[in-house]
Amino acid sequence: MKRFLIFVCFLILSTAFLPAQNKARDPYGAELTKEFAFSLFSQGFFDESEGELKRYLFMTKQSDSECLEKLLYIYDVKNNIGGVNWIIENYYTGENTELNYKIKAVQGKMIFSQRDSEAFAGYKQSLAGVNFSNPVFLPVVDISGMLLNRDFEGVKKAVLNIYTAGYSDFKKLNELCFSYKYKSPGVALLLSAVVPGAGRLYTGSFWGGFSDFTKVGSFVFATVYTGIKNEWKSWEPYVFGTCGLFFYIVELYGAYQSALRFNEAEYNQMCAEMDKIYELLY
Repeated sequence: MKRFLIFVCFLILSTAFLPAQNKARDPYGAELTKEFAFSLFSQGFFDESEGELKRYLFMTKQSDSECLEKLLYIYDVKNNIGGVNWIIENYYTGENTELNYKIKAVQGKMIFSQRDSEAFAGYKQSLAGVNFSNPVFLPVVDISGMLLNRDFEGVKKAVLNIYTAGYSDFKKLNELCFSYKYKSPGVALLLSAVVPGAGRLYTGSFWGGFSDFTKVGSFVFATVYTGIKNEWKSWEPYVFGTCGLFFYIVELYGAYQSALRFNEAEYNQMCAEMDKIYELLY
């Protein structure tokens, strides 16, 4: 009887203790879910970590800054603008906090990388009334908007102001702004119309200009030479003339496109430098 009572007491105590123990070690509990998500993140399993982080956020119904920063990092690495927008829709408050700054910095970087001026204008409006602690952030947004709208004079002035204020990260962009010279496609076309190849020389394409001048000039010379020699009674000057006219038209088109390519290359170089500045923001 005594042994039976001892056994019953032990069974009751075990039954009372086990639920608490199981609750603390519940593999589906919030804390273990968070630990598991962080472990996956540290090992580079970003897809799996993303799912566990979001599961933890849904379970707790809280804005956990640690989880959100890791999610933000994952979306940044994967260039997932949809994921960043999900964080903004559910957790961005518009307050001047470090987390909100990081969220908006990553969103701005991704939208700017798309080179969409309208989308970036909408992004800029979403920052109205918020003064983030990083003094460079809002000027970067202003410069980015001007750059996407190809307001190069505005970019030049704004970059110079922030560079002279002591922000050395803008040194390269400042140099690009001052070295930039717009090449007019119309001027390139006119120059090549007068002297074949001159339009390409205007855009800095020396070998392209020299090559086109040589090709067109050779056919012009062959046309005149064979025409005078045969008193314009043979087929040769007309064939050479037709070929020369073809290359002349091609040269006009090439000069026009050369100016466009030059301007686009300069623009892309500035944008690439701005992408690097965004990387420094976050």
